[in-house]
Amino acid sequence: MRFVVPVILFVVAVVHALPIAGVLGAGKLAQLYGTPVQDAGTELLLRHRAVLFGLLAAFMGYAAIRPELHRPALLAGLVSMASFLVLWWQLRGSTLSPELATVARVDAVAMALLLVALAVHLIGPMPGPGSRPRSRCRQPLRTLCTHQRAVCICGLGRSAAQANTRNSSTMAAVNVWLCAPCSPSRSAALTCRLIRTEAS
Repeated sequence: MRFVVPVILFVVAVVHALPIAGVLGAGKLAQLYGTPVQDAGTELLLRHRAVLFGLLAAFMGYAAIRPELHRPALLAGLVSMASFLVLWWQLRGSTLSPELATVARVDAVAMALLLVALAVHLIGPMPGPGSRPRSRCRQPLRTLCTHQRAVCICGLGRSAAQANTRNSSTMAAVNVWLCAPCSPSRSAALTCRLIRTEAS
């Protein structure tokens, strides 16, 4: 499950990257959207739109490998897809080109994928095989609290003082736990879910 969000972000980044070709000029824009570009002003706006799509595609592609950016990237993609679909729906009775209808269908599929990824992201990581889904974080090295949840960094079999030292002989592996509710006390025994283990 942990690969669902990155893979979907990468796929949607590729979808957003396709219109970048429009920056090459009016001919390419007409080929992409099936609509002739009548004047220089419209061409300028559409070519600039292609650049913005490139920036969004780059951000989503980068966010695919940065878990802390998953949520803003998912929301950015959803806003992009949803806004086009709403505008296309409002104008669907007019003389829109078949190419734009294809764009709408692709956006609808991409939006559905983003909703799946957002649901997976909000549910959180699932415990792996053989792992203990719940444990006690009795000696956190530090607790980062956001939105009534806490990320609790704990030493494995070491005291907080030992795990904080820079002496390699006393450094321990570190467990990263997702804890709830968020406690202001660093020494509180929080009920946590193991996210990952990091070597110190």
